[in-house]
Amino acid sequence: MNDDDLIHVSVEKFQHMKRLMLTVWTKGPCPIVELRLNRARLYYPSGEPIEILFDCHIAHERARRSDSSDPEYTIITITCPITLDVKRDYDLDLPAQSELSTRSRQLVCRSCDTPFADLSNLEGAYPLPCDHWMEMSELWVCDPSTMSHIQNPYGLPDRPLDEAALPTRVLIGLRDVIVPAETIVDNRTSSDKDGMMILCCKCQSNLGSSIPNGFRIWKMAILASDECTDNPRSRVFSFYTDESDAVALILQQCHSRSHYLAVVSCDDPNQEDVLCLQICNWDSFAIDASYLKTGNCLSLQRRSPVDPNRFAPVIKVYYRFQPELQPKDAAFVDNAHVERIQLTTAQWKSVKQSLHRSSHCYPPTQRMIGNMSKGYLHRLSRII
Repeated sequence: MNDDDLIHVSVEKFQHMKRLMLTVWTKGPCPIVELRLNRARLYYPSGEPIEILFDCHIAHERARRSDSSDPEYTIITITCPITLDVKRDYDLDLPAQSELSTRSRQLVCRSCDTPFADLSNLEGAYPLPCDHWMEMSELWVCDPSTMSHIQNPYGLPDRPLDEAALPTRVLIGLRDVIVPAETIVDNRTSSDKDGMMILCCKCQSNLGSSIPNGFRIWKMAILASDECTDNPRSRVFSFYTDESDAVALILQQCHSRSHYLAVVSCDDPNQEDVLCLQICNWDSFAIDASYLKTGNCLSLQRRSPVDPNRFAPVIKVYYRFQPELQPKDAAFVDNAHVERIQLTTAQWKSVKQSLHRSSHCYPPTQRMIGNMSKGYLHRLSRII
């Protein structure tokens, strides 16, 4: 499709700043942009307007607009305060009610649909503590002498502390499901040569890892036998993707130590690049859309998320891929406040694709800040 006929629209909502930013850019004249209480209207003279709905109220009379242009694009940027926002479900990162069920449920390998664990005879499913529980321990234990005996008390522990499975329960975490060994169906799984990873016998996909009395199963590798991926209301684990799992891992490590810089690498030894990542905002929401101009009429070509009433939860970042860290990268070299994070090959590819794709949600003149690109990564979302 010819980019000359496309109108690009990006809407970002910054929760903590209570600000909404709308950016419209195209080759040639931009459409007229009008803001209302909870929407934006875009149209050309004598053409039918299209509307972009917001899940918040804005003070449109206090909006600030700036127009700019380069040799190719005309760009409009409008920023305005948010006066009333939708009540946000902050528990999107926690297990959904649909996950806390064991009745007639089996866990199925997502790659080949092979059932490998039967949960139907267990007592029930229970959520694990949130990923900030080590920080919350300050509220539970106030005695300094007790805290002094806890290894790394104010950050992530050096190893997971929920190591043992319970014999009659499933434990549901942010990224994983902990099941007792008795739930695994005979001859449906195998182990790697070190006996640490649990693999699907049919397709050899990595399902999780071994722990005392059971297994830690990754949500991104499984489906529930009673879910239908085509119906959002009956989905359980299919919301979890390589990207959302990688973002959950990045946020988990950065949140726990209050860091905003990370050096991300891939576990594939043939992948020499590293990702230098600076988190700008981990509580943002975004809409990305493109419209086709035909005469003076506009028609929707693409929108993310598809739901016209919702924003997608994202973390806004600056990033740079490079072969290795250089001494000139002072912010990322020999810095105790930089997280070192390793992703699987699938996670790495998903994150890389998402960053490149999201960078193109911004006008060409706004895609770089210094020597870093601007983009965002999608958090776990049960919004389609």
